[in-house]
Amino acid sequence: MFFDVHAHLTHEHFRKDLDKVIARAKDIIIHCAGSGLHDNELVLDLAEKHSNVKASLGLYPWDAVEVTEGEVDLCLDMIKKRASKMICIGEVGLDHHWGRAEEDWETQEWVFEKALMLAESVNKPVLVHTRRAEREVLGLLTPHDVRAVIHSYTGPQRLVKGFLDIGCYFSIPSIVVRSSSFQSLVKKVPVNRLLTETDAPFMAPEPGKRSEPVDVKEGLKKIAELKGLGFKEAEKKLAENYESLFL
Repeated sequence: MFFDVHAHLTHEHFRKDLDKVIARAKDIIIHCAGSGLHDNELVLDLAEKHSNVKASLGLYPWDAVEVTEGEVDLCLDMIKKRASKMICIGEVGLDHHWGRAEEDWETQEWVFEKALMLAESVNKPVLVHTRRAEREVLGLLTPHDVRAVIHSYTGPQRLVKGFLDIGCYFSIPSIVVRSSSFQSLVKKVPVNRLLTETDAPFMAPEPGKRSEPVDVKEGLKKIAELKGLGFKEAEKKLAENYESLFL
């Protein structure tokens, strides 16, 4: 079995052919990531409709900045109430890539902290977005008893050990087939802490193409090569990782 632990099936790029995209990935468990209250509802609808789609409910860092505190609480309360229908919380985290005001970053940290406390209370793994905020994310994760997946990590490699030391997994997007940065990450992370994702429709294996969940097989092939494993052996090892974390 194959796994895409982070995809955005509600994105407009899939509006015209979503059923076909999911059908092409019929042997893949897909975690469809929500970015906010409305998107989470769409994700739940997809998970109800397709047996291989699992709901991942979250509040994206910049979406969290755009709404009121009351709306943040409403979204997190919705996630808590739907905990039995989701596979994990995500995506949530911090994003300091865009040059915004310091108070925006403080809002992101406040929301992320609340999401981590929620993950503890409902005993669900958390899918973490971090962009140019890796040290802050590591600091916020450390005191919490959560099972975390760091998705599409592009931060300093010197911080990878810190994430591993607190038990984090790393999900590798299929762009690993042509990305030296992700190839270096795969070499650094033990095979028992690796997972596959696509971040579809982004980070496609081929430049200029739309990524789809089915692309995880290309990503897994590259991971197997980098780890000196056969394809079937790599599939088995990453399936074990998935089961230990999510099942």
